[in-house]
Amino acid sequence: SRSPFTTNHTGLHEMAKQSTLDGGGFVRCFTKGGKALMPYAKCTDLQTRLVDECIGGARDALVLVEHPHVYTLGRGATHEHVLFDAEAPGAPELHRAERGGDVTYHGPGQLVAYPILNLHNYKRDSHWYLRALEEVVVRACDKVGASGAGRAPKHTGVWLAGHKVAAAGVAMRKWVTYHGISLNYAVEMERYQAIVPCGLDPVIEPVGSLDRHLGRPIDLRGELVPAVVEAFAD
Repeated sequence: SRSPFTTNHTGLHEMAKQSTLDGGGFVRCFTKGGKALMPYAKCTDLQTRLVDECIGGARDALVLVEHPHVYTLGRGATHEHVLFDAEAPGAPELHRAERGGDVTYHGPGQLVAYPILNLHNYKRDSHWYLRALEEVVVRACDKVGASGAGRAPKHTGVWLAGHKVAAAGVAMRKWVTYHGISLNYAVEMERYQAIVPCGLDPVIEPVGSLDRHLGRPIDLRGELVPAVVEAFAD
């Protein structure tokens, strides 16, 4: 069957069919491989532009990307859980983000969803929105066979067999959302050794990945991206 995504010369994949996001939403997807990885700063600029447009009356958006290796700190987080010297020559890339939460990692093998939604059209409640975003990932996990995924009572994100497979951190401006949630599907787990992920003890509450849980590779373009888009539409 015909893929719901089309490719243009920029490497940007847009949904060819209308999504259920109010206003005829669209999906922009940068996927794993070479130049298709979207630098974190560039994605931040894209979100800023889309938020401005949405505040001005434009339709909602869902941006799906993979980033090159990068660590990010939430707006109120300290460097306590960063285990490397960010000022040292050759240090990993580290950015201060406007989202909530502590330090986390983004990179290849992780799909990040950045919904740009005008909550005036849904529900003006940040807690409701965060729970709804987690539920989207729970449903996407179920669609690819990871049916045990769920939320934790005391923590944000999505958990699977005691491992955190998705980290959430959101921001809003005039009730328009940005930042979002990341889902590990084939991430390099050793990258998390440079931080205390989300400030949680990695021995007690470790990070996980879908491919390790399912014992098989995850098809990003043909399996996971459609599952995430469908879960947003559910």
